[in-house]
Amino acid sequence: MAITDQQLDDICIKLSEGNSLRKICKEMKLAESTVRYNLSKNEDYFAHSTRARELGCDALADECLEIADDATIEAADKRIRIDTRIRLIGKWSQRYGDKLTVDNNKTVTHKYDLDRLSTDKLDQLEQLLTDAERSEGSESTAQPSSVH
Repeated sequence: MAITDQQLDDICIKLSEGNSLRKICKEMKLAESTVRYNLSKNEDYFAHSTRARELGCDALADECLEIADDATIEAADKRIRIDTRIRLIGKWSQRYGDKLTVDNNKTVTHKYDLDRLSTDKLDQLEQLLTDAERSEGSESTAQPSSVH
């Protein structure tokens, strides 16, 4: 059974408010597995629900502040409720996660003083460049350099 566009809109509104999909499905009397299957199968539905989930993470972060400021809740209960929400949004959202992305794509440029090369070395270099232009070179795996 497929979910309708109206049901998707309702699901996404509730997701964006920080509700769990399980709770939403129970309230809407929809099978959770059916909803998850339909969301994963349809790219538009998936994108819509992913954006709603991201907004839901913001709602959960706001809820953490409300819980922290609520004087009627005991400190131990606050810690459990806030920690649960923080852990979930850290997993669900890249903005709130602790994952560090390192980009290590760098270009290395070698500069050579060709005036210092001998005539034989210049001839070898010229031949290498000519072969490279003709695609006559070969590919091989890089060998680790040895340090003595």
